[in-house]
Amino acid sequence: LAGQRAGATGPVDGVVAAPVLLDVTLARGEQLAHELPSSHSAFVYGLDGVAIVGAKRTPVARGDLAVLGAGPVAIVSAPSEPARVLLVAAAPIREPVARRGPFVMSTDEELDRAFEDYRAGRLTDPG
Repeated sequence: LAGQRAGATGPVDGVVAAPVLLDVTLARGEQLAHELPSSHSAFVYGLDGVAIVGAKRTPVARGDLAVLGAGPVAIVSAPSEPARVLLVAAAPIREPVARRGPFVMSTDEELDRAFEDYRAGRLTDPG
């Protein structure tokens, strides 16, 4: 979806944070080692089955999220059953983050404005 893997490049391009978003499906016994830029922070989100993630071998089931430690390679394996995960990484934006409910902004004031816009029907579906 974003980034590069096995000679393929995802359609998301030109984003300053240089995101990596891989939809990874592993057969039982399969492992993925994906090199990440040293500047990136990363996490793995479980979609199906149970994957084992990182040097600490953290199990990640459907709905689980595991933050990866520093290191140039993200390792995901499926030792006992097939698994599907999202591997997400990007360069940190180093800006303040305020979050509440479904909204993520930079300040509490921006969050208040987003909720006001939502309640007033000013947020519309672009599709």
